[in-house]
Amino acid sequence: MANVLLSFALVLAPAQPSPALAPWLDIDEPLMGAPVALERPSSPIETLDWGELLAPYLLAPAPTTAPAPVYVAPRGALDDAQLAALRRCESGDNYRAATGNGFYGAVQWLRSTWDAAARGAGLLEWVGVRPDQAPAEIQDHLKRWWWAHSNPATQWPHCSRSI
Repeated sequence: MANVLLSFALVLAPAQPSPALAPWLDIDEPLMGAPVALERPSSPIETLDWGELLAPYLLAPAPTTAPAPVYVAPRGALDDAQLAALRRCESGDNYRAATGNGFYGAVQWLRSTWDAAARGAGLLEWVGVRPDQAPAEIQDHLKRWWWAHSNPATQWPHCSRSI
């Protein structure tokens, strides 16, 4: 139906606009004639090379490598003597230490730090378990992992200095 109306409107439309319909047009000559070249000033936007301007953003290759790790371990792993020295300094080598000050286990873990170490080491079954309730092997494993993957001075500020 729209096509029919459009065709009908085109047939009925006059070949020349009426001054009453478009008073701003100067209709001295018929519109059907030689085309007239109109010049208009170019705008700064028209003179931009949009392809060149946008190329770095549109054609940038996707990264091919994984981003570099955010953290670089400050130290290597603890050896057995260093681990024993840290336990002695923190708790007197008591794996069941729970002194009521919010620190637990042989190296006096905060629960949040313990949970972060357990997650990082992939021992998810120990997340949410108090450190003093974990076996000695698990406490030592997480101590070694955390030592290699964190700044020991933040967890053990006093005792890490002597190791």
